[in-house]
Amino acid sequence: MEDKYTSISKERFNQLKANYSEFLERLTVPDKEPVRVFGPLPKQAVEDIYLIREVSADLQNKKNEDMKKAAQAAQDEEEKAKAAAKEENQETPETETQN
Repeated sequence: MEDKYTSISKERFNQLKANYSEFLERLTVPDKEPVRVFGPLPKQAVEDIYLIREVSADLQNKKNEDMKKAAQAAQDEEEKAKAAAKEENQETPETETQN
């Protein structure tokens, strides 16, 4: 009877379970070569993973550039505000001395 909650066949499940059991047995033995529970990925899947990595790296670089631009804009705005406040403070004593 097929289980409606799993997407693999009973034979494939039994193979994976056997591989996993062998993996657990060899886990504590450092002399033996490790067991691979799953087979190698198809070539298309590997290419897709490399594409995803490349796109992710590009997006991360763009994010970093945008963050730098935002930080620079905030710093420039802060400097403008300080300059405006300083200019306002310089103008205030002049108007007080005239009274």
